[in-house]
Amino acid sequence: MVPLIAEVIGQNVSSLTQRALQCVNQKKPVFTADWNATENLKHNLNLLALLGQMRTSLVSAADDVFIAPYHPAVDAARYNAAEVCRELLKRLAIDRIDRLIKQGVCDVIVEAACEKITDYLSGGANVVTVEEMLGLVKSKLIGQIGGQEARVYCLERITLYMVRFFVSMVCLKRDTDNVLDHLRDIGDFELGLGSFFPDFETQNEECAKGYRELRALKALIAWPKWDKGVGGNTAVELRAEAFCADLRTSSLAHFLFNFADSLLSSPHHVGNKGVGEYAASLQGIEGEAVAKEGVGVCCEKWRERGGERKEVVACVKRIAGLF
Repeated sequence: MVPLIAEVIGQNVSSLTQRALQCVNQKKPVFTADWNATENLKHNLNLLALLGQMRTSLVSAADDVFIAPYHPAVDAARYNAAEVCRELLKRLAIDRIDRLIKQGVCDVIVEAACEKITDYLSGGANVVTVEEMLGLVKSKLIGQIGGQEARVYCLERITLYMVRFFVSMVCLKRDTDNVLDHLRDIGDFELGLGSFFPDFETQNEECAKGYRELRALKALIAWPKWDKGVGGNTAVELRAEAFCADLRTSSLAHFLFNFADSLLSSPHHVGNKGVGEYAASLQGIEGEAVAKEGVGVCCEKWRERGGERKEVVACVKRIAGLF
């Protein structure tokens, strides 16, 4: 009887999640200019709250049906029935709701929020400090999300995006004359992250890698050997440094553009993109593929401009060889 009940519930949840997916509002924007939620965002937040309530009910359903009404006189058969019901509901219903919450609703919210954050970190928004921006994201968005799992998921994805985007932006600036300014900016950003998402570093391995890259960026910028200039062994020496293991290959390659000949165009220039638009595309495995292609095009065009000069060919091989 328990498997039959769970199967019926699973079928109903499957039908409901399909309908709910059709109700997700894909329209933009989700924020007004002053970071207030638009009707598009409010709709998705309400849908998220409804799904969260359903999930909570299903999680407690087995205990509510088989144990709570008979407490304290609960026999082993009812405990076994509750356990079977719990496992079946998780597989047939709860997991489906979780997928819809994360991939169907949260990802839409996160994508839109990241676009707004990109606008600010690219210098196109009227927010005074990074801390103020993080505070607005937390109060105007994260604080409005119902359900602990959905809230943490959105917080995790948004924070990881911000860290990767910030690192890419710093590496693409081609400005090594203001090392102290860069280090101060990184410190301010790291401090803001500490209050925005205190558990980011320990959340999961992907988040830990993002945090380690932020730390490694400081070591890269302050690397003592930059003062001696860039030569044929620079890439090899960099790879030997422990902090380089925590940097994405794209970050390291883009940073080396700081020391390249002026004839070597930056990847975003070659692709006719703004630096923020290009940095936003450098997320995950797909982002590394974008960077590899962009750097490759830059190096090829540079080789064409420089002819077959040995120093040009050697430098192209050093940068392209990072991938």
